[in-house]
Amino acid sequence: MNPKERTEQLAREGGTIQIFDPHSTLTLAKVEWGDNRIKWCAIFPEHQGHVHEFEYNRVTLFNDGRDVAFYAGKKMVAYICPYEEGGLPLDDVREVLAE
Repeated sequence: MNPKERTEQLAREGGTIQIFDPHSTLTLAKVEWGDNRIKWCAIFPEHQGHVHEFEYNRVTLFNDGRDVAFYAGKKMVAYICPYEEGGLPLDDVREVLAE
């Protein structure tokens, strides 16, 4: 599986995205791939109206293909992984995913 396929799978099955500047972790709802640019939306209980994006120049799979890391230069700018590994309260994430 390549990084694009894995990222899309995590968005469908329950993943979190960690953004490092400023640092935040959110439950991932959708990802759109462009040329060296990712658009993404987090799951919000009220709505899903916030679309964010970032640029990257390298993307790699981590942890035997489980996670996806995005870099701008040598700096990691985002990290996508299963929600169980993302650090958010698991019961809260499961509840939102069920909705």
